[in-house]
Amino acid sequence: MTGLHHMLIHFPIVLWLAAAALLLAGCAGRAPAWGSPVLRLILPLALLAAIAALITGLLAWSPQAIMASPLGRNKLAFALWLVTCWGVLSWLHFRHGEALFEPGLRLLTATLGILGVVLLLITATQGGLLAGVSAGVPDLLRAMGFEVYTTLRQPWWSLLVLLAVLAALVTLGRR
Repeated sequence: MTGLHHMLIHFPIVLWLAAAALLLAGCAGRAPAWGSPVLRLILPLALLAAIAALITGLLAWSPQAIMASPLGRNKLAFALWLVTCWGVLSWLHFRHGEALFEPGLRLLTATLGILGVVLLLITATQGGLLAGVSAGVPDLLRAMGFEVYTTLRQPWWSLLVLLAVLAALVTLGRR
């Protein structure tokens, strides 16, 4: 099951990176004409592949092993946030389509797209660390105040960012 998890996880990574590029291009007003139909295809495919990878990951390692390690707990938590973020983006694109790139929703779309990429980077980094591979990203995260080897230690500024995003989303929702 471990090999299957390692194989499956690369599909949502690539599809979500491509989706993020198309979403951000759409927010900048530079989306190709074929961008929205491609997003309508790759967003649900990436979500299904991520759910399959999440399930195979949970089957490959025992829950006791995952929960015994702070890195394992972080990986699971960030993987769930990652799937949730891209699930919301998938639903929004399915529901609103091209309207996501109009001025009223453009900020929300760009914010969720960037958040999805950041969560993807952190989750993939943690997966690499669990597999024994480090690409230098943990040092970058540590410089930002995140410690990947302890459970969900957040720097103080991340709460301010969360509150700012929440206020922006409430403001957008009222419009």
